[in-house]
Amino acid sequence: MPSLVPKAVRWPRLSLRWRLVLLVVLALLPALLFFVQHVQEERAELIAAAEARALRLARAWAQNHDALVREAQLVLEAAERDPTLVHAAPAGCAASLTRLVADTRWSSAVEIVDRNGIVLCASQSGGKPLLPPTAFLDDLFADRGPEVSEFVLDAGGRSVAFAGRLLPVAPSRAVIALIDLAEIQRRTAIEAAGAQYNIMVIGRTGLILARDPEAPGFVGTPIGSAHPLMPDLMVKTEGTAFGRGRDGVD
Repeated sequence: MPSLVPKAVRWPRLSLRWRLVLLVVLALLPALLFFVQHVQEERAELIAAAEARALRLARAWAQNHDALVREAQLVLEAAERDPTLVHAAPAGCAASLTRLVADTRWSSAVEIVDRNGIVLCASQSGGKPLLPPTAFLDDLFADRGPEVSEFVLDAGGRSVAFAGRLLPVAPSRAVIALIDLAEIQRRTAIEAAGAQYNIMVIGRTGLILARDPEAPGFVGTPIGSAHPLMPDLMVKTEGTAFGRGRDGVD
């Protein structure tokens, strides 16, 4: 009569070499798990530190931008109070603007223009005209108040903005001051303390108005819905995000 007792399962016998390998793996497993956890924690800390540094630089850049705009407004207010900018001949007007720029320590050009953008006098004799956007001039002369444009590329490829104010005793003339992105970057570099970074200025419509360092294919194009900062970019005053940008860098 056959037996109903199941036969014992025979496991293959491991050689001494494989027993040693298994023993080493079991011994190293806790260390490997600890290493993986440590790498993940270290990566999270590096990302958090990078986001904090990026937010600090963004705040510093915004503060430097606002400070430069305020300085430009002070230059324009000083120009308002200078009667020689209205009544002097072009040579005298240019001399007054040059003196004004020196007295206020303004680092960029200042011009007097008419409503068509024709330069009547400038602080930099022989320099290229500022050529503010037509829409900016239209708003300036229509609203009759101080105006600040968005950043645009000038003829030399620089990212610049314009601040303007009408001269009250000659409302057909306006004084224009150039706001150079490079000056904002120079001030922000102090806060960066040698760390590498790039800045993008995004307009109200989501267009990239300026980028530093400059790179082809960015300025004048939409930031895109796939960017890590979207869609919070248009609804939050500040914030951070982690992801891959359009330049392919995380």
